[in-house]
Amino acid sequence: MHTPKITVTIAILTALMFASCMNRNETEGQKPTLIELDRSLIGASLEPAFAEGVSGLFAGVLGEWLIFGGGCNFPSSNPSQKVYYSSLYAMRQRAGGSYETISLAALQAPIGYGASLLSDQGNILYLVGGTDGSEARREIYEVTLQAGKPMVRLSEVQLPHGWYEGSAALIEDNLYLVGGWKGLGTPHDTVTRVSLKSGASETLEELPEGSRIQPVAFAHNGFIYLFGGFRPAQGAVPPHMHRRAYRLDPSQQGAKWEVIAENPQLENGRKLLFVGSSVVRDPVTLKVYMAGGVDYDVFEQALNREYAEAKAHQAGDTDAIRDFEQARKAYLSMPEESYHFLPYLLRFSPEANRWEVVTQDTAYATAGAALAVGKDATYLVGGERKPRVRTPDIWRTPL
Repeated sequence: MHTPKITVTIAILTALMFASCMNRNETEGQKPTLIELDRSLIGASLEPAFAEGVSGLFAGVLGEWLIFGGGCNFPSSNPSQKVYYSSLYAMRQRAGGSYETISLAALQAPIGYGASLLSDQGNILYLVGGTDGSEARREIYEVTLQAGKPMVRLSEVQLPHGWYEGSAALIEDNLYLVGGWKGLGTPHDTVTRVSLKSGASETLEELPEGSRIQPVAFAHNGFIYLFGGFRPAQGAVPPHMHRRAYRLDPSQQGAKWEVIAENPQLENGRKLLFVGSSVVRDPVTLKVYMAGGVDYDVFEQALNREYAEAKAHQAGDTDAIRDFEQARKAYLSMPEESYHFLPYLLRFSPEANRWEVVTQDTAYATAGAALAVGKDATYLVGGERKPRVRTPDIWRTPL
């Protein structure tokens, strides 16, 4: 459990860490194209500051429709206050190439930092958990196609507790919550299984090496895979950057986590932390894709600095507090390229237990964006490019 000061500090850090893009470095492969949101089609239904861009949003593809919405930002009208959103939208490409956008039924509350998951049949998009900034949410929404149009309904099944900033996996009708928070300041340090049919839930194995905030988890071939994240500071215990990757067979009673990688990295040596990365599993091809995320070294320095600042506040060290405030201002004013967000669309190789680069572009260099996959393309929606600055961009990459 965090002390109040450290809990606030971690929350501030989470809001600030999502930042920047890298200079373009072309690689082989398809390049993303920008999709313009036609605001005239949705008119008054567009929440006033939503169009400035959001992170921590929901997204997924149903048939020809890209579904997206929720999330949060720091609107230009009040840049020091994080605002959450409840609107949901759907977009599809017309025959002539332009895009049609419609407004869907809104969420019951403004929500960000939940999880988006497609059913194995690809016919239901689940929007799971999240937070409204005041409490962790338990709702599960189901988006389906009715007469070719997306429809949203609140599921009768709820999570056994609030949950956000974790990652989730789906195996048949079982939802698995991995890491994150189950309440403000209370880590969810186990795997929880929830039946989407009955609502029954049970706690499975504890997470390896303790709590994991913003990890990457997904299901493949009956296993749950777990990569990255960080363990927040707990009292006098400093924060920890998770390096080992694991997998778990949830069908086996008493199954334990199996280490599959000690230090995940790309072939070019770039370390992978997975914090702020977005992951999606294609239920048709069974391929898993990931985009964006923070830089390991930059984030580690920021995390340790925030922890040291929290200790200075606890000790009442005014000189140190002043120095940390100056360091924070310097951190927030760095140019975009200094944050070194990962500019990759990656694909998981289960044979090698590693991530391979599909393509590289500055479009992917975000954190807290939402990644969705359709029959012939991936879509990257929103995310942060710089501290407190979100992007409204939607990028389509042919597969």
